[in-house]
Amino acid sequence: MRKLLLFTTMLLMGASSFAQEYEELLVMYADGDYDKLVKTAESYTIKDKTKNDPVPYYWLAKGLYAMSKDAEYTSQDKYKNAYKDAITAIGKLQRKDKDGSIYSQYRDFFSEFKLSLYEVIENEISTDNYSKAYSWVIKVPKVDANDVGSKYLLGACKYRKGDKSGATTEWKEADKLLDGITSVEDWVEADYKMLALALSETAECYVDSRRPEIAKELMNKGYKWLEDNEEFKARYDEIVN
Repeated sequence: MRKLLLFTTMLLMGASSFAQEYEELLVMYADGDYDKLVKTAESYTIKDKTKNDPVPYYWLAKGLYAMSKDAEYTSQDKYKNAYKDAITAIGKLQRKDKDGSIYSQYRDFFSEFKLSLYEVIENEISTDNYSKAYSWVIKVPKVDANDVGSKYLLGACKYRKGDKSGATTEWKEADKLLDGITSVEDWVEADYKMLALALSETAECYVDSRRPEIAKELMNKGYKWLEDNEEFKARYDEIVN
């Protein structure tokens, strides 16, 4: 299994982008040696020769994310915030990844991570903990700088926290981004789920503020992309019909 993982990953990385010096990081991940992986990847991020290379940040994020799912690590003080640290690493990766090639190359990982972040946000919103949800929503752009749903969610969280003017500002910016979408061909599951939650929460804010027509208009805008999302469809029927 380890050999298969090594071989498959090297093929995906391609000869042109696979730096031989990073092979040790791949081996550490395949061996499940996440502590060593994180420490070694981190060392690459501070060396003059490699500190501007996005690849070490990918392995750093991947190791931290693996740790965040394992109580063996999260029970330790130095790794108790592994998940948040993984988000920070991804944010730094995006700044180094000028042409987006690394993000594209490892899209499966970033898609999985974004889905996990969506689940954290959705869980907080489901318990009406909008302050906690907000603290996670503001991190979404670090994982996906082009996410549209997070702008609507920022507005919804601000509205529920009593900041109505701030909510309006976020929603106006979000409307521009939504109207600018020309294709969803490269969207992944997390993109649809984030937008479905965002539009539903925003529409309900509009209903609560006695602006049902704006709520209906917003839900109708998203329907063409989200009609297969059962939760969105249920909320659509409540708000529009």
